[in-house]
Amino acid sequence: MLAFAGIRQAVLVARDDGAELRLVAYLVPTDPDVSEDALLPALREHLASQLPSHMLPAAYVVLARLPLNANGKLDRAALPAPGGRSAEGTLQPPENDLQRQLLEIWQTLLKQPHIGIACDFFAAGGHSLLALRLANCVREEFDYELELKAFFAAPTVRALAEAIHRHRQARLAAKRFNECDLSDIVEF
Repeated sequence: MLAFAGIRQAVLVARDDGAELRLVAYLVPTDPDVSEDALLPALREHLASQLPSHMLPAAYVVLARLPLNANGKLDRAALPAPGGRSAEGTLQPPENDLQRQLLEIWQTLLKQPHIGIACDFFAAGGHSLLALRLANCVREEFDYELELKAFFAAPTVRALAEAIHRHRQARLAAKRFNECDLSDIVEF
């Protein structure tokens, strides 16, 4: 994070939010007047280009300064809990029933009500074991085998909904093909 031009100080902490450990980035920007909306998307993009998605912070907290104890060292106990803001910034609501159903599953698994369809599963606190639980839920609910390699490459509700929709369309086309009466086809 310190390699990013807009960050003067940073610390990454594994916080226990009561459900699971998640990575939280505490940042002090070089420009104290910069807005979070200007800083965080660019930082997330920078980090995403350098790290796999499951290693990205689940939340970001911008501070004027890092809290120090009497010895001048970082006071981890004084770091504030992350607010309700998602690691992805502005939340996008579901656009259809499939996305709504998937979002409800994600919110339950991640124990986070404040995520949207464009939020990255791993940035929102997910990890490989939760991805396996998600795959089981998707198999049971939608009769779809979630390929984890593909999910790790595009871990959003929107991308998963599109994959399930394509799968359903392919199954429907195959079913229609199998129902066709091919006895009228003449050989040439």
